[in-house]
Amino acid sequence: MELVRTNKYRLYPNAKQKALLDKQFNLYRFTYNNVLGKIQDNYFGVYTIEKGKNKGQVRPKIPNQTGIVGFSTKLKEEYSFINKLPNDFIQSSLSNLYLGMKEFIKQPDRGYPKFKSKKTSKKTIGMKAGSRVKIEDNHIQLNKSNKSSYTKEDHKIKFKKHKTNHNIGKITGFTIEKDNLDKY
Repeated sequence: MELVRTNKYRLYPNAKQKALLDKQFNLYRFTYNNVLGKIQDNYFGVYTIEKGKNKGQVRPKIPNQTGIVGFSTKLKEEYSFINKLPNDFIQSSLSNLYLGMKEFIKQPDRGYPKFKSKKTSKKTIGMKAGSRVKIEDNHIQLNKSNKSSYTKEDHKIKFKKHKTNHNIGKITGFTIEKDNLDKY
């Protein structure tokens, strides 16, 4: 059995890196909200409930994970500015949407996935396993989009280890979070 450990680090981005992260937060939110809106607008089709108290109701069809994540290609064609976000982030955003939809189907009382608000104080970017993020000494190297105007050095963000005495092993996922105090 493999041990999975969670570590929390404080990032110290400079002004240019903060601007980069803010753009990535916004693009991450945009892709999530755009596809959620398309699902609600029946872009992927509809289905009729055949059993229970909601029998006969028409609901939006929820595509499978491949359908949602594969939609990123169409999204990039429709909105060229999304190409400034690394593909891993787009895939992760849409994968999170799929997981939210899957949870809604299993437990409808938890509620339908909500649109991510621009005005919330907490902004996040989450990544799953397979991302190409590297940790070097006291820096985290985020992956860079080919279309981004930021340099590779801008994607290298300083961090500080807090109360950890263990080595960082294989990274299986990470979340970058900005709170209402502008701490990352």
